[in-house]
Amino acid sequence: KKINRRDYLKYTGAAIGGLVVGGALGYLAKPAEVVKETVTATGVEKTVTVTAPGVEKTVTVTKTVPITETIPTTQIITTPETIKPPELPKLTEPTKPIKLTFWKWQAIALTDERIQSIVNIWNTLHPNVQIEFTVMPELSEPEFIAKVEQATEAGTGPDIIHTSDNDAVTLAYDGYFAEAPEAIKKIVDYYVLPPFNEILYLWGPDMVKRMYAFPGFRGGAAKLGWVNEYHLEEAGLPRDWDPADWNELIDVAKKLTKYDSAGNLVRSGLFLRIAGHVGGIWDKFVPLFLSAGGKVLWYEGGEWHTDLDSPIARDVIQLYLDVLYKYKIYQPGFPGDVTALANEQISMQVPRENSEVVPVMLKVKPEKFSGPEGPKGFHAFAVPPPRKGMPSKTWLDMHMVAVNSKSPPEKQQWAFQFIGWVMSNKDVKLKLYNEIGQWAPFKDIVNDPPFNSPFYQKLTELMKTGTSRLIHPLAAIIAYDGGTVLTRIFNREISPEDGLKELARVVLEDARKIGKKS
Repeated sequence: KKINRRDYLKYTGAAIGGLVVGGALGYLAKPAEVVKETVTATGVEKTVTVTAPGVEKTVTVTKTVPITETIPTTQIITTPETIKPPELPKLTEPTKPIKLTFWKWQAIALTDERIQSIVNIWNTLHPNVQIEFTVMPELSEPEFIAKVEQATEAGTGPDIIHTSDNDAVTLAYDGYFAEAPEAIKKIVDYYVLPPFNEILYLWGPDMVKRMYAFPGFRGGAAKLGWVNEYHLEEAGLPRDWDPADWNELIDVAKKLTKYDSAGNLVRSGLFLRIAGHVGGIWDKFVPLFLSAGGKVLWYEGGEWHTDLDSPIARDVIQLYLDVLYKYKIYQPGFPGDVTALANEQISMQVPRENSEVVPVMLKVKPEKFSGPEGPKGFHAFAVPPPRKGMPSKTWLDMHMVAVNSKSPPEKQQWAFQFIGWVMSNKDVKLKLYNEIGQWAPFKDIVNDPPFNSPFYQKLTELMKTGTSRLIHPLAAIIAYDGGTVLTRIFNREISPEDGLKELARVVLEDARKIGKKS
């Protein structure tokens, strides 16, 4: 049974700052054609076998033409002699001017400036189809969802919606996202790299997955660890140090932590999210839980299941408690998160998404963290597992842009045209992403500067440890309830044992609000 809108807004209408609104497990998109085998022939030719969905074909091209563009995840044929990029259908400019409203949740200064710049380019090219771009930094995620839905029902909603993937799946499930036209789907299939193409398929009101959204204009990300290289060097450690397990993480965090003569914390060696942004508490706990071997939620034998009350979860909780109370590496109330990392009040943060870390580091202290090849003085590392030899796992994080399903047809058509223009125009993408170092999952820019630097090549490789965080259509409620229980455990308002029982109970209770048939 689908939860009704009134019940949903009961959860999301509260002004809970930054509540992560949940999502749906990504549906595998039609894969782009990729190189299966490359064979060098004699003379001036190269022959490549290209695998398309269910089809193999051999293409021969001259050696004087670039054959392939190599990216970290796959090899993609890019020459005109093989696979041509899909063309964006042209629309006839309207004789009567129309205005598209474009709402974006959350403010990131560098990103927002670039979005406005490409909107300005569009407005110059299309004088009769003007876009009005508005950022809404004052709203939490649930407030943004409520504002979009209520304004849309009142006839004053946005035509273009840019928000977190967790928000996006809720808005799609509630019926506020329009399905992508075939021409736009082809552009996505051609340009967007896996696994980010897979998470664009969201559940609609009928619980059928369709492509309702597109890569957001702040790039793609995974939740990773981050460390200040200057602090490592100061402690006598190599600048390229990465933790192999929790023991190494704690040992180095203790070395990086500083106190004044009175015993007051002046620099934390490691920040773990324990309070504030409720959804963020949940969102940062889960990658450590996954790397420890836990499973958040799965459906089997007609029932939902979770590992959140298992010994695995207890070990993750103990890691937090050790950082806070045993070793006093971090203290509640001390500055934390990305701004504190940029201001060097903390040395490490686990985990956080690159789409927020990189622009803040470059904006706050460019003299220390920005170099000629891109970011410097800090780097990402894989979320460490409890013990060496265990695989690192994390969640992907990609804000999405979509078209309001309830906008007039002409506005929907032009809104899709704008999104398709951004995705298919390399110059626009270079301006939007590369020029400010905001990594994005598009095959035609992923190897252009600065993304060809060691910093970004490592970042691209680390993306492979990520899976979709869109695990359930009502993950908004799961994030709210889960984060609420976790913060009580971390602040010692409830014992770890009782807290984990409560955590598993509320997560399963929320998951069951989607009926068995669905």
